[in-house]
Amino acid sequence: MSLNGALHGLLVLSGTVHGGSLLAFAALLAGRKLIPHVDEVSIVRVYRAWGAGLGLSLGLFWLALALIWPGLHNPGATTLLGSFAIPLNPADDPGGVQIGLLFVYWVNYVALEIWTLEPCRLLDKDGVVADRVAYADTTSKVSRHLAMNAALFNAALLVGSLGP
Repeated sequence: MSLNGALHGLLVLSGTVHGGSLLAFAALLAGRKLIPHVDEVSIVRVYRAWGAGLGLSLGLFWLALALIWPGLHNPGATTLLGSFAIPLNPADDPGGVQIGLLFVYWVNYVALEIWTLEPCRLLDKDGVVADRVAYADTTSKVSRHLAMNAALFNAALLVGSLGP
């Protein structure tokens, strides 16, 4: 297998793990009231525990994308800056749309971790949730924000699969 083939495989695998995890947790949180024996605290705890897996898969995705990018989008570039230029014509190359979606996703991901998920961490100290009503309200916000992130990242994967 060539290096390019291995990098493409890493891109697909890491994107699938990351995007699939986001979709799975978004679906679990959205349907949390339909699963009577699983409470929302447990789902959020598992999501928080899977944070390292999400971070690792996203990091590997970005690494593989950065290494594949020049060959896919700018094969004739003669400078390093030219190699990583972002195409601006979606009709010819949707790479610019993909990078735009990934940037918006990244900003939303940071916002989710810092402002939306942090109240859950603060309400769930030492494995005890003192205020269930406040936690339920916070979980609703996490659910909506996570669903938006899942949609953004998976839309970027879809646009990337349309490639040049």
